[in-house]
Amino acid sequence: MDFEIKLDDMVIKPYFDIVGIVGRKSSGKSFVAKVVYTLTPNVIVYDTNHEYDFDDAQYFDDLELLAKFCHKKHNFWDGEKPKTKKIIYQPNEPNTDDLWEFCDGIMQGLNDEFLVIVEELGRFNLQRVVDNSYKDMIDRGRHIGIGTLSTSRRIIDIPPYQRNSLDLLISFPTNSTIDIKLLNAYYYTNIHDKLSTLYASNPEKYQRYFAYTNKDNKVKIHPKLKF
Repeated sequence: MDFEIKLDDMVIKPYFDIVGIVGRKSSGKSFVAKVVYTLTPNVIVYDTNHEYDFDDAQYFDDLELLAKFCHKKHNFWDGEKPKTKKIIYQPNEPNTDDLWEFCDGIMQGLNDEFLVIVEELGRFNLQRVVDNSYKDMIDRGRHIGIGTLSTSRRIIDIPPYQRNSLDLLISFPTNSTIDIKLLNAYYYTNIHDKLSTLYASNPEKYQRYFAYTNKDNKVKIHPKLKF
């Protein structure tokens, strides 16, 4: 749990933190999620849109096979235990029942520190609710070395239960008045208005700038990531 990722002065503890990334389509939220994926040794992804394509990953589209792969009693890693474990699950039909089963399998099967990335949660979780398996992953996960990173187009699409547990919120510019109001309320400042103004003035330059806050509640604007 001591492992950290540092992007300039922004710190993420992948095996402990609950992280939310919000932004409109093509804003850069998956870009940041993939940066975190690349820098984290052990990651499992719920790849809603099938947009992850990495040579170092094991790919699944069947939850039963994924559960067997992850379970403590099974060890499908060939030869010596790898230094990194990258697992990408690409559901044929993403839906809440499938996600809850995915979370349940993770909590029963993973026997090492992991970051769980859930892409585009709001795309299919229209009721913005979570079941006990998802709550368990959030509440108990951090105590056993399982962190969570979720992306969504709007902050309101992150279920309230998870939103209230966030250690870090990363938000990209938005033109939605409702979203700006919600984000400013979350940050207790109008910094997201400033971020949106920057984007409106020069979309190309500020496309991947984002606002963020850690546990110290200091809200900052992060420059464009370059990797």
